[in-house]
Amino acid sequence: RHAALVAAKHMDAGVHFRPHEYSTIAWSMVLAQAREEHLFHRIAACTVRRVSEFGPQELTNTVWAFASLGVKSDGLFEAVGDECRVKLSHFNTQNITNVAWSYTHLAVDNPELLKDVANAALARMSTMNVQDLAQMALSLMFTRGHSHKHQGFCSSFEDTLMLVSKVAVAMVEKLRGSNLTFPDDAWIVHDLVLMWMDEREAVSNIGEAWIHLDGYVRCLFDQVFDFL
Repeated sequence: RHAALVAAKHMDAGVHFRPHEYSTIAWSMVLAQAREEHLFHRIAACTVRRVSEFGPQELTNTVWAFASLGVKSDGLFEAVGDECRVKLSHFNTQNITNVAWSYTHLAVDNPELLKDVANAALARMSTMNVQDLAQMALSLMFTRGHSHKHQGFCSSFEDTLMLVSKVAVAMVEKLRGSNLTFPDDAWIVHDLVLMWMDEREAVSNIGEAWIHLDGYVRCLFDQVFDFL
C-alpha cells in the first residue's frame, strides 16, 4: 500500500515512468492483491496518453493486471485494444492468450479485437504450450458465460465451435507428447468443450481427441474419488 501511494504521488508530480515500469507496477499490485484504484486510474491515464510507446508485453501485462483485480478505467481498454490490433503480429502466444483472457474476464466489449485475437490464436495454436491453451480455454468459457454474446469472440457461433475444437485437439497433443501430467489444465479444456457442446457433438466435432481427453479426465476424477 505504501508503494502504491509513493508511485501515485510521483505520477501526480509529473514524473514520467517508462512503459514497462507502468505495467510492472500494475503487475506487482496483483501479486500483493492490492486493489489500489487511485493508483490504477493514474496508470490508466498515463497508459492512454502514451499507449503508442507500449510494446506487446507492456500492453498485455497492463490489461491483465487490471482484469485480474477487476479494475475498469475509462478509456484504457479501448486505447490498449486499438494498439493491440496494430501490434498483434508481434505478439507471442502468451501475449495473445493474456489479452484474450483480460478482455473476456471483464466482459469488455471489443468484438473487432477479439476476432483478430481468435485468428491469431488459430494461426499459432501449434506453438502454444499447455498454459497458453488453458488460458485460451478460460477466455472461451468466459464468453460462453456472457449470455448476450452467444457467438463467443469469433465472427459466428460456428467459428467459435471450431476454435473450441482446435484448443481441445491441441491440448490432447500436448498431453500425449509430454511425460508430465497437467490435470488442472486438461480439466479446464474438458469443461470448456462441455460448455459449448454436448458429448455427442463433442465426439462428432472433435472425434478421437475428445475421447482421449474425456478418458483422461474421467481417470483423474476416479483417482480423486478413490482418495476421498
